[in-house]
Amino acid sequence: RRAVKRKPVGTRALAWEEVQAIWTAPGLSPSSRLTLQLLISTGQRVEEVLQASWNEFDLAENIWIIPAERRKTRSYSSEPHVVPLVAFHLALLKKVQGITPDSEWLFPHQNDRQPRNADALCQAARRFCVNNNIKPFAPRDCRRTFKTLTGSIGIDLELRNRLQGHAMTDVGSVHYDRWSYLPQKRKAMLAWAEALENKL
Repeated sequence: RRAVKRKPVGTRALAWEEVQAIWTAPGLSPSSRLTLQLLISTGQRVEEVLQASWNEFDLAENIWIIPAERRKTRSYSSEPHVVPLVAFHLALLKKVQGITPDSEWLFPHQNDRQPRNADALCQAARRFCVNNNIKPFAPRDCRRTFKTLTGSIGIDLELRNRLQGHAMTDVGSVHYDRWSYLPQKRKAMLAWAEALENKL
């Protein structure tokens, strides 16, 4: 029987000073910098950010609705994932619109017929680390950074999981709890954005 090769579980999470470098240190294109900033500030998956289209954003309601078919947890849930947005995110999105004003994607590929792929972002992050003497990290580590640093400011694990759209597979969550938790998620996201602003 052939052994199943499992991808090693990562452990890298950026420290506050490394997060600060993503906002201030040289060596990133505007597109790469904004992608990494959105990864850290929203806590969502790399593909979810890179493949996002503008029609997923309801800027009147300050929410980002990630369709179920784009979610890693689609085998568990057919529900979209609602990410609350606060002023911090809206300012980043305004900058994104400034560099890709005519695309349906937030981060289009050079041909503009599809979104940017993760390989290019990985290469950009690798060069950035070398140029700034930062321990190497991959874009996917930004999600772990969000989980770790939001925990460090006192946001509880269940709420962090809900903010990141983790599958809630217990019977109560799957079959009985129909509450959106959006008010609680908004409050937690605001606390996170304020912590980020204070550190930057």
